[in-house]
Amino acid sequence: MQSAPNGLYRYQWPLHRIDVLPCPVHHEMSPLITTQRLPSAHGPAPIPATPVVGAPGREPEWGQAMVEFAAVILPLVFILAGIIQFGFIFAAYVGVSNSAREAGRAGTIYEYDANQGQGQNDLMRCQAILAAAQQSLDVGVPGQFSGTCAAVTGGGDLAIAYPDSGTCTGSSRTGCQLRVTLTYRQPILVPLVGTLLSSDGSNSIALRANVTMVLN
Repeated sequence: MQSAPNGLYRYQWPLHRIDVLPCPVHHEMSPLITTQRLPSAHGPAPIPATPVVGAPGREPEWGQAMVEFAAVILPLVFILAGIIQFGFIFAAYVGVSNSAREAGRAGTIYEYDANQGQGQNDLMRCQAILAAAQQSLDVGVPGQFSGTCAAVTGGGDLAIAYPDSGTCTGSSRTGCQLRVTLTYRQPILVPLVGTLLSSDGSNSIALRANVTMVLN
């Protein structure tokens, strides 16, 4: 079998080989990719080598990452603590509002004792209101309620009033209005929240709820 004579095929391309030359100095440059011509019978056909220069090697910047992490995590922790604080405040306000309604209802259904005077009945009505308020408060929500019946109008975090006592007469107060006001003191877990909301000297927020009902 005979081979084709030279010049039979007009276009003959030389074969090339791709070599990877390692960088000799401290890995400061990436490897250079060059092309090298293999011997050919049709004379030289040089192809220029094209070096590809990469970025110099850099050590991981761990210090900068830690500073950025600290700058981001602190505001996130503060925001999370603020969300938890406002959640406690909202839960406490809902609880004291429900307690005020329960206390007012207990005052309206108090049975008047005809054998006692008006002042004694008002005091016993206050005690019924205070007991209903204490039983209906949610003990799972942090806070403090300190109501007393030192007087017929209550005391401490409990206030009882009869708004229409000037026009509504009668010892039994039947048909008269009864107003009950409860104060629940919610502790502040996040110090900066106290600067946004009104708080007293005990580092707590006073949440108040009142209800007005008609005595039966």
